[in-house]
Amino acid sequence: MQTIDKKDKQILHQFNEDAAQSLTQIGRNVSLSKQVVKYRIDTLFRKKIIKETIPLINVSRLGFTVFNAYLKIENPSIKILKRLISHPNIPWLISTGGHYNFACAVFAKDFKDMSKIIVDISKKCDNKLLGYETLIVYEKYPLGYRFLDSKRKLNLIYAKECPLYTNKNYGVYTLSQMEIEILKQLANYDKSSILNIARESKLSYTKVSSILKKLKQNDILKGIKPILDTKQLGYQWYQVLMNLNTLDENEFNRFITYLISIPKITHINCCFGKWNINFELNVENHAEYLGIMNSIQTEFSHMIRDQEELIIFDEHKYNFLVGCITNEIPTGS
Repeated sequence: MQTIDKKDKQILHQFNEDAAQSLTQIGRNVSLSKQVVKYRIDTLFRKKIIKETIPLINVSRLGFTVFNAYLKIENPSIKILKRLISHPNIPWLISTGGHYNFACAVFAKDFKDMSKIIVDISKKCDNKLLGYETLIVYEKYPLGYRFLDSKRKLNLIYAKECPLYTNKNYGVYTLSQMEIEILKQLANYDKSSILNIARESKLSYTKVSSILKKLKQNDILKGIKPILDTKQLGYQWYQVLMNLNTLDENEFNRFITYLISIPKITHINCCFGKWNINFELNVENHAEYLGIMNSIQTEFSHMIRDQEELIIFDEHKYNFLVGCITNEIPTGS
């Protein structure tokens, strides 16, 4: 387990809010020089506390439906794991304890496409897929690691009104190859500044800036977030799946707002299927987890029909720029 000090936590909080902001801006917000901020961020990367940074992409605007799939695979081998990691439609993959041993996000064009992907996943598991459950994710709230700086207050209205997957009747947007290459550069923290992207792509600073502005205006690029290995900081990671018995929009919104107000909750998905909510928590111990769950169950006992918990052991993949988005489909197994 790694230990970090107050300043590291403040830097991580700033990084979590916007990993694209400059070192000077982060330094100003945490009262450190640009040079010290860079040294501390480099150290956090070197210790693998920060695993990577990723651009958050609204794939609904690209014509994709987002699914969560929960997989029960018999005796999964390293070879099977590698196949799942390299799958062009899987942007996120975790191993879990509970009824399922893997969970993943899947980008699919429609239900028929999703059915084909599940068949393909089964083949890549050497037909050892014993069972699965799929959910349609229609809203996602990537809240991040707000618990790292307890003094910072969350803008609940902003968080509630800015889910990741939305379409807003804009129609389907087709990414150009140039836009794809620039999005890839954003995933490389050392080269993610506009100036560095311009150098790497041999484009002018103005052109890169214009493309990024266009992607934001068209609701494609929703931000850049760090991916942390919270286990290194001593946190336990859970996902909770809930089935709510209310269709009342006001009550549902009150439930979502309540979850958003809990700093230890890092992601919330609104779903359609067996479960209509799932959310993730990073907690210091099981007692804290039980305390948070007890507060939710007490406040919304009239709404919660059923729930299931998954302990998350490892995150194997988190990358929106998978093959189905970049038109790069891997060959072989």
